[in-house]
Amino acid sequence: MLLYRCHPISQNQNAIVNLNRKEELFKAVSEALPKYKGKTLHPNDHIGLVTDASVLSGLLTLSGYKNVLVVTSFADKDYDTVVKGHQAHKSAGDHLVPIVHEAAGTTMNMYVTKVKSGDWFTPFYESYGVKTLDVDSPFALDSTFKIKPPADVKFDAVVLLGCDAYSKGKFNVKDIKETFTRYCTPEFDLIDVYRHENDTRSIVGSTPKQNTVIAQTMFQAVNTPKKLIDKTNGAFVNRELEMPNMRSVILYSRLASNIINVDKWYKVY
Repeated sequence: MLLYRCHPISQNQNAIVNLNRKEELFKAVSEALPKYKGKTLHPNDHIGLVTDASVLSGLLTLSGYKNVLVVTSFADKDYDTVVKGHQAHKSAGDHLVPIVHEAAGTTMNMYVTKVKSGDWFTPFYESYGVKTLDVDSPFALDSTFKIKPPADVKFDAVVLLGCDAYSKGKFNVKDIKETFTRYCTPEFDLIDVYRHENDTRSIVGSTPKQNTVIAQTMFQAVNTPKKLIDKTNGAFVNRELEMPNMRSVILYSRLASNIINVDKWYKVY
């Protein structure tokens, strides 16, 4: 959302994100998350984190969900850093999706799990007005799950943000969905957002849906009103914008890669 002008706010509508809103979002993120494990984050680090969350937010919004449950996984022990080369590491950037969701003003209703003991993101969620639901620990594919959502809310999508398992191996999508059934509509989608390089677990039992349509629509949003990225190869094509250094190229390349390679990290069951 920081790198482009139009962001989806509903399944059929995009809205221009003006400069003031971008500045407000950037300021909120940089002030709330200035350091990680004692290391000061560069401004482009914050942009990189928001970029992953922005694309995820856009894909969820374009899917037309009404009530979304975001199941977090962030734990300090699993992250030596949250960025590498100004690009989000693992699912660190995805964990900003509730912040982007609030900033964008989408019509979708989103609740996010919050570990009672807290993590790097918890104070930010609380200060930004994110709707949270307490859990005892980050969710794992082979663990139980218990929340207390509002009585009148049933989720039509459950989003797993980088969730691993205690044991290595394959996990059946039917069993995972059964864990959330009591909180969801009969035909809810389970969305596995997983970017880890060393994949020690896999979800089996069903073929993920193709994301071609929402990916193309997300590209249209990013490339409005002026084309920024060639959707065939991810190349930055708008020469009217100043590209002062390689950092900018890296940031836009990540934006494009997120959409082009959506089926690798965003799987809908």
